Amino acid sequence: MPEALRQGIEMWFDISYLIIVWIKVALMFMHRGRVASRNRAVATRVLWAFVLLGLGDAGHVGSRVFAYLNGGLEQHTTLVGIGALATAVTVTIFYMVTLDAWRVRYDRELGWFGWLLMVTGVLRLGLMMPAVNQWTSVVPPMPWGIIRNIPLMIQGLGLAWLLFRDSGRAVDRPFRAVAWMILVSYACYIPVILFAPTYPLLGMLMIPKTCAYLAVAFIAYNALFTGKHRKRRLGSVVTAPFVKCVDPTPSGKSDVRDDQRVIAAGTDGFFVQVADVHDTNTKGDADAVIATAQVFPFSPTVI
Repeated sequence: MPEALRQGIEMWFDISYLIIVWIKVALMFMHRGRVASRNRAVATRVLWAFVLLGLGDAGHVGSRVFAYLNGGLEQHTTLVGIGALATAVTVTIFYMVTLDAWRVRYDRELGWFGWLLMVTGVLRLGLMMPAVNQWTSVVPPMPWGIIRNIPLMIQGLGLAWLLFRDSGRAVDRPFRAVAWMILVSYACYIPVILFAPTYPLLGMLMIPKTCAYLAVAFIAYNALFTGKHRKRRLGSVVTAPFVKCVDPTPSGKSDVRDDQRVIAAGTDGFFVQVADVHDTNTKGDADAVIATAQVFPFSPTVI
């Protein structure tokens, strides 16, 4: 591909991306009032995550567009390097904030694995500070360009695993789609990290990678900010630990036990029926399970 054509594609894509991501951020901000009360904490974290992403990318791709229009990257290495550092910092914090959004959405503790991902983010911020990073170089230094990105890979892929696990249990399709988009972004990003210094054309994979982030913004916006709240049908089955009770269960616990399943659910303030899994296996039919179910007020974490 001719270099002029490659630069032209990159510039137009970069400009389009910045316009779209900031429009989406603005819409999230303007439509905060549409967010359901149970989703406000998650929506706030998603909004700030994309503010961070947009700011970092404005520095990164904005500086590249400016350089292309004014003599090329080699003429503005300091500016482009500062932009690259900016996006490296903000994308690291983006994953830390998104990890906290996962924690809130599924009413989870961070646990050892969540804290590991947080510490990995802090470690990456530290790795980007030494002069060996050569941020004013157009081509990242090897192998340091790989070393400083290993924590980011752990962050992103670890978050994707948590989202796959918990969105599957909670039948949470939007955030399962988010997990898929994170995997797509890394499938494009890893070859760039490893081989783009040798094969520069691989840098074009950053376009589908960036599209995956845009997809996350659209998915999160539609799931949280549009006022179209998902209602769970009666008879649907979700894993019990993801339903947090307002009042104690008859067993005296504040949460549904791990050996129970929700077999009927409504919206906030309605009732939920809970039956022991052992009853399900023993009785053998749904009617028997419903007959032995316990009923109490509830407020679902994920609906």
